[in-house]
Amino acid sequence: MSQIYSFIRQRPIFLVSLLVIIAGLAYHFWPAGGMPPEQPFVVEVETVAKGPLVKSVKFLARVSSRQEAFLASDMKGTLKGIYVEEGKPVKKGTVMAELDNGELSREYDHAKERVKNAETQYARARQLFEAQTFSKTKLELVHDLMLRAKTEFEQVQKRYTKSQFIAPFDGICGVFKFRPGQTVSEGDIVVSLNDASGFILNIDIPESLLAEVQPGETIHYMDDEAKVASVQHSLDPESHMGIARADVPPTWKLSSGQMVSVFIDVESKNGVISLPRTAIFLKDGNPFVYKIVEGKAELEGVETGLTGKLRVEITEGLNEGDKVILKGQENIWPTRAVKEYVEEKKLSEG
Repeated sequence: MSQIYSFIRQRPIFLVSLLVIIAGLAYHFWPAGGMPPEQPFVVEVETVAKGPLVKSVKFLARVSSRQEAFLASDMKGTLKGIYVEEGKPVKKGTVMAELDNGELSREYDHAKERVKNAETQYARARQLFEAQTFSKTKLELVHDLMLRAKTEFEQVQKRYTKSQFIAPFDGICGVFKFRPGQTVSEGDIVVSLNDASGFILNIDIPESLLAEVQPGETIHYMDDEAKVASVQHSLDPESHMGIARADVPPTWKLSSGQMVSVFIDVESKNGVISLPRTAIFLKDGNPFVYKIVEGKAELEGVETGLTGKLRVEITEGLNEGDKVILKGQENIWPTRAVKEYVEEKKLSEG
């Protein structure tokens, strides 16, 4: 090694000549431009074409049952028992819970028994009257006693049912606000009941958009659709919003009380240029896209118009036939070499 080093020190002209030869060979065999060729970046593109576009606006909606009942107490008392399971189906007329009614329960049972006895006595009196062994006057007296027993029972029953929480329709039991042993005041809501036959969307519509939402407009949720059934144009005094309502399709798998975001189609156009939202990005607060021009990315400013759920109208900056890059713009810069992605089609065997 020391001999080589000594040789190079003694012959500097030889070293310079060697470097010049190496540089010349590199220049001769290196590709034109003096730099390795840039590998094109593969991108997804869309060829600009005119077509229809629908403007969809995002709204917040609350899901509710077709019918909702909030069972409140008509009297003060202690919750005696809960007789149905939360979240389970309940038939109309079912006693869902009741207050401890003390003497009232016994009074109800006695009044019910008196009606039963009075009806039995009247039935026997009619048989005797028809057999002509009982006078009409006595029959009318027994009949009056039966009517009086029924009247007294109805009065007791009204007071008795005030201590009960009875399902007004077939539905799903909600959550009980009180547990057995707790004191319930008059007017307290004890439990709710939701109609199990279906649900309704209650969509809050801002005053500025209320005129654009009409019955029959399409509502989008996930990949499913519904129709606006009605629109309440009078504004809520607190929220200053109107309400649109729609039936919830069973396929939506929603539950009462749930809050969801939906899109409503409010305007449509035909013969417009539009792009997917992903193709448009902001630069210095203005919308831009990348086009492919002669194999390179070209930055292009655009003007936007109608905004749909997935696409945006382009009013200026593009022409039919332009190829626009759809995504991955963070890896692209003006003049970068790009290549359109083409999905390979597999030939079926056989």
